[in-house]
Amino acid sequence: MMGGCSLQLAVTCGSVQSHMEQGSRRLSGGTIWRWTMSGVPRAAVADAAIGRIDRWLRQHAPRVRAALRPPASEQDLAAVEEAVDQPVPSDLLSWWSDANGASPQADSGSLVPPSFVPYSVADALRSRRTSMEVARQIAPIPIAELEAFISSHSSRPAGTRCETWLPAWLPIASDHGGAHLFVDLRSGRRHGCVMQFYRDMGAAANPEMGGRRRDAL
Repeated sequence: MMGGCSLQLAVTCGSVQSHMEQGSRRLSGGTIWRWTMSGVPRAAVADAAIGRIDRWLRQHAPRVRAALRPPASEQDLAAVEEAVDQPVPSDLLSWWSDANGASPQADSGSLVPPSFVPYSVADALRSRRTSMEVARQIAPIPIAELEAFISSHSSRPAGTRCETWLPAWLPIASDHGGAHLFVDLRSGRRHGCVMQFYRDMGAAANPEMGGRRRDAL
């Protein structure tokens, strides 16, 4: 998802051993950011990573595994692409095809460190609609100026920051406290990158993961 590489986010609640085409980096909280060579099908890479994560969860974190929902339907996935009016990255489709989000449970921990719970397709689309509505309700400028502002930032490359929620942002997880992880569907070399949106500060290009930033790797 970044430049000529596909950025895979593989997450568990502990440490995971993983071998990759171009190596891996592991965080103490169990977050693995993986860079794979361009040209390798993203869906295939995602499927392999999801399989490894699933096996690890079954063995080491069964309560977390139990919180995962059944796979999304073809109708669910079609609804996503219809809502955003463009194709969705194949690795994200693989993610939802394996589990349609997770149910927040007090005893199951957070699948995505430090405290994010993956959205189902329906929750993702609902969150996207709400975020766009709130952006218009709280805007300190006239709607016409806001629309021009959104249009300008929507034309910028994926991965660039903005304080206002953009239509090309597709949420994928929430901490249920005002922060979201989202996939940036704007064009550019970072198309499909994962960013974090803070309710009070807008988007950050480098999500906080388990107390460390992705760019520290």
